[in-house]
Amino acid sequence: MLPPRARTTAQRVRPAMHQLLESLTSQPALVLGHRTDILATNPLARALFADFDALPARHRNYARWMLLDEEARTLFVDWEQQARNAVEALRLDSAAAADADTQRLIGELSLASADFQRWWSDHRVHLRTHGTKRLRHPVVGALEVQFETLALPGDDHQVLYVYTAEPRTASHDALTLLSSWSGRGAPSRER
Repeated sequence: MLPPRARTTAQRVRPAMHQLLESLTSQPALVLGHRTDILATNPLARALFADFDALPARHRNYARWMLLDEEARTLFVDWEQQARNAVEALRLDSAAAADADTQRLIGELSLASADFQRWWSDHRVHLRTHGTKRLRHPVVGALEVQFETLALPGDDHQVLYVYTAEPRTASHDALTLLSSWSGRGAPSRER
């Protein structure tokens, strides 16, 4: 095995991508980078999933959040499958670049999560390109959202995730309600 490479540059999202995220007012959207780091989110994504911007920078990682945050466990109806997919996506990404930050994240998750240890040892990989997430949101209740991913060719390892709900469904209504709140500051996620 090759030694971990030193991290050469910080991951940054271009200002125009931030503008695009902010313009998506009725669709939750976020940008994931290398090792599933959460690089940018729009207000509706923060209201739907978690306020990632409020987390310490080193905790803004999708796999870490899925495995170690209790709110993620209660938010996802099929948490085990979603968390396993996150581990498999991290394994796929870590194969491309085994830098020191990635190795630290893998070590942290190995120590903190028996689920991570078990799924990591399976050596499965998962490339998320589209899918469905079923949620039990503490404010708007049950909803199902579909996601599509868009790789950003000019920005290495950055992927835009955009979530939608099928029109004329309870999920669409719930997302619309959450959207109306997220523009003014989302309500507390407390029950």
